[in-house]
Amino acid sequence: MNETLRLTSTLTIICILSAVALSFVYESMNPIIEENKNNRLMAALKEVVPLADNFEEARDIEKFEGIEFIFKGLKDNRIIGYAILSEASGYGGDIKILTGINIEVEITGIKIMEHLETPGLGARIEEREFLDQFTMGVDAVTEATKPNIDAITGATVSSTAVISTVRELIGSIDIEIK
Repeated sequence: MNETLRLTSTLTIICILSAVALSFVYESMNPIIEENKNNRLMAALKEVVPLADNFEEARDIEKFEGIEFIFKGLKDNRIIGYAILSEASGYGGDIKILTGINIEVEITGIKIMEHLETPGLGARIEEREFLDQFTMGVDAVTEATKPNIDAITGATVSSTAVISTVRELIGSIDIEIK
């Protein structure tokens, strides 16, 4: 009985010390993690709206279901485009898609920000070959009779989720921007 109490006390003390150490590390690293996350977002915004030299959150545009945020891309304090972070349901989970559009509602770039898709298959939605298909202008994406965007073989669910989400986004946001 005495041995059991001693082992339980030792294990409890180790668990408490581990929890305190872990929370200290988390608190000290959290600002660095947030700064890196912000830097990654700013780089991605610049990638999808390449002509913009500054970005600010667009609080005056209504966000539709599935849209997390909208940023205005500015050049010389004039709006030249928008970057919209939306979410799709893929095969392995949610896919966060950052879509850049200009004021003519043409896609200027797409970047997959997060996903849980299968490596080697669904994860191919991040490849330039797939994403570059979207930058041909809005007609290539929204025209239902001529879907010019090829899904990825073996990753139909993932690629179709990206394609349909971008189509819905362009169709919804078109009304708000013009």
